[in-house]
Amino acid sequence: MRHRENQPRRSVSITGNAIGSVIQTGDKNVTSLRFTRTTLPPPESVDMKTELDELRQLLGQLRSPDGNTMNRAIEDAQEELGKP
Repeated sequence: MRHRENQPRRSVSITGNAIGSVIQTGDKNVTSLRFTRTTLPPPESVDMKTELDELRQLLGQLRSPDGNTMNRAIEDAQEELGKP
């Protein structure tokens, strides 16, 4: 898209962290955010195989045209679990 001189540029640059922020460009846009702060469990307490299996199941419910790509990504992640 070409920039026209009479139209404002709509870009965002963040040089820190934007955790908990809504960043939006455009004209007359409306945004709604529901945010719940959470604490992650200790990494050693997470069963990654179970998490990936659950993720595969949830992604399968999307019926997305990218389903095969997502399945391959999950398979790749599962292979990585076997590496030291």
